[in-house]
Amino acid sequence: MAEGIFRDLIVRHGVQGVLDTASAGTVGYQAGSYPDSRARKVARRHGIDISARKAQGLDELDPGAFDWIFTMDSENYHDVRSRFPSDEDPPVYPVMYFVPGREWDDVADPYYGSEDDFLHVFRQLQTALGYIFQEISAGLVHDE
Repeated sequence: MAEGIFRDLIVRHGVQGVLDTASAGTVGYQAGSYPDSRARKVARRHGIDISARKAQGLDELDPGAFDWIFTMDSENYHDVRSRFPSDEDPPVYPVMYFVPGREWDDVADPYYGSEDDFLHVFRQLQTALGYIFQEISAGLVHDE
């Protein structure tokens, strides 16, 4: 859902040629599978189509090729950071990092829950990604 929400922000703000996004799991056992039907349904209700997205594992990507990497929870945060050399300060942040007062909050995995749990996560991600988009966009203006 996060990639779909962020793609929607990119399109709505007309920065498709400037920003791009990708998503990956820290374990690749679901690689190649489509999003959960509950995630697709919740996203679709908010005008976002994620039905064509396929899961990929972080091992399929070069983490060093990204300017920003966001994780859903502290376990994934530490896992992703461990993939970088210990002398680097990688651009890895919790997805809630720019939400005031919620910087280190985890986003729960809704998989074992109900459609309402997916809706709750969708709303959390809408908020977090809105703040992230503002932060990244501000950097784009200063970089020009």
